[in-house]
Amino acid sequence: MSESTHQEELYYSYEEAKKVVQQLGIKTYREWYMYASPYYLEFKPDNTIEKKGIKPPHERRDPRLPFDPAAFYKRRGEWKGWGDFLGTGAISNKDKKYLSYQDARKVVHSLKVRSAEEYEKLVETLGPSFGLPPHPHAYYMRNEGHFSWRDFLYPRFVSYDEAKQILAAKDEIVTVADFRKARKEDPDLQSIPSSPHITYQDEWEDWPTFLDSKRKRQKLKNLLLLQSRKSVKGHQPDDKGGKD
Repeated sequence: MSESTHQEELYYSYEEAKKVVQQLGIKTYREWYMYASPYYLEFKPDNTIEKKGIKPPHERRDPRLPFDPAAFYKRRGEWKGWGDFLGTGAISNKDKKYLSYQDARKVVHSLKVRSAEEYEKLVETLGPSFGLPPHPHAYYMRNEGHFSWRDFLYPRFVSYDEAKQILAAKDEIVTVADFRKARKEDPDLQSIPSSPHITYQDEWEDWPTFLDSKRKRQKLKNLLLLQSRKSVKGHQPDDKGGKD
């Protein structure tokens, strides 16, 4: 009998180990680590661990339970994840099945998620059942071999022509000062960069063209002229009176 075979026989089978661990009431990996360690451990708020002394023999891990059950039972081809081992049913992120990159990208683009921060909030809001991985870079690099935040997220800014269309509908934005002020207050304008002449430098013409200023000024001029005519007409004397 080889030494490795003899060593493996010193430990419980996977199913036996599961029963023992679940009877101990261990529900998380952290609890397992605290139990399995020969030291008393204290987990700090900054995620560091401090050793508080050596456990006496009667408080130490059952010697028939391997210190690293995941590695040990994987070698045997029996490991099914911590959720199965601890009886919680929890599945680690790396073992979960999420949407494919392209399907997840479609969801992200349809909801116009423009940053990693927005994506994180979306995943938190929708929950795991929606199929979006909480760490898309790691997940898709591991499972599909590629990932790009720039491609995955909805474009942070609309195209030059789309920006012009949005601004064309904003008659109150005629000057650069109008644009800068409105962009701070109007959510619709967040998809337009604050420095469009830099972002769209390859297509840039000039500010008046970008803001459609000439048409807006003419429209305003015509409106004021029409109002002026109505005002004058309203003050004209009534000619309907007859002669005496």
